[in-house]
Amino acid sequence: MATFADCISASDANNMKETDIANALRTFAHFQYMHGSIELLIKQSIKRSQDFKLQTLAVIMNSLADLDIANPTLLHIVKQILLAKIDENAPIVQVPKGKEIQPNSAQLMP
Repeated sequence: MATFADCISASDANNMKETDIANALRTFAHFQYMHGSIELLIKQSIKRSQDFKLQTLAVIMNSLADLDIANPTLLHIVKQILLAKIDENAPIVQVPKGKEIQPNSAQLMP
């Protein structure tokens, strides 16, 4: 793992693809291996997260959670991206008239 981490540290982070960043973080999380290059990957994620696919962001956030790393800046950025995506696609579900679901009910949609 040390060789892998050293390769990431030595690479040009600006030329890494989003999947490279996500896969590298996933590898660190899988092996529960902490290294200084994780900081480099987090910085790239913060800088370029607006251009990442939602699945890539999910892998990055899941990997950081597995490593017990909480980066408030990245969390806030991902939250804003998700909220914007939700607003962009609203309404998610259109409920027919007369079929409204009452709050805190166990009623399922037909």
